[in-house]
Amino acid sequence: MKLITRIAFATLLTTGFSITAQAADVKAAPAPAQDPIVQHLKLTNDQVAKIKSLHQQLFRMHAIQGISISGDDAAQVQRSLASMQLRYEHQSQSALSLMKWLKQQPEFAQVLHPADPESAGHAYWKEVCRDGHSAGLVSVIFKPEYAMQDIRAFCDALSLFKLGFSWGGPLSLVMLYDLKTMRALQHTHLQQGLLVRFCIGLEHPQDLIQDIENALKQLKRPQIE
Repeated sequence: MKLITRIAFATLLTTGFSITAQAADVKAAPAPAQDPIVQHLKLTNDQVAKIKSLHQQLFRMHAIQGISISGDDAAQVQRSLASMQLRYEHQSQSALSLMKWLKQQPEFAQVLHPADPESAGHAYWKEVCRDGHSAGLVSVIFKPEYAMQDIRAFCDALSLFKLGFSWGGPLSLVMLYDLKTMRALQHTHLQQGLLVRFCIGLEHPQDLIQDIENALKQLKRPQIE
């Protein structure tokens, strides 16, 4: 038991040192065999090899899943749990408002949201989300005549929506995707064109609609000229 504890302790310490060093300078991270803590514990070469293997697994898991967070981040998550349902309901209703408005805009070939009866997953959504709520995500596919530079200009013209991959936070985010370069499988339910995903935050839905409308005007300007 003491040996396992020592190995686990050394693994955590070397993992922490390596991640910190890689954030500043990858070359500055010491090898486990040269780490002063490992030397102090007087571990054998086999034990050091096991620690190195565990370290690589932990670092890979951290890079892929992002599960290693600081104590402050964990505390903020814990404090936010009490208001999660209120925020989720607000974001869900805002996403529905945006979805209905987006479906009326001529620039889009398709609007994607599970609450839309035309959505491929609508029946499953009704079965699972019996309260009618959904995540604050709604995506649009621009018509094929819009090129990549046009959609980038649209995203850059947004002011309330910030560029980002995350979702579920208080700020609304937007991200552009070219699905043809990302997925090998065919998706027959999707129209052709570039996809833009909106993550709806806690802003008023009418403010978000106005932000998108203003950006669409910037998108149309080169065509008018």
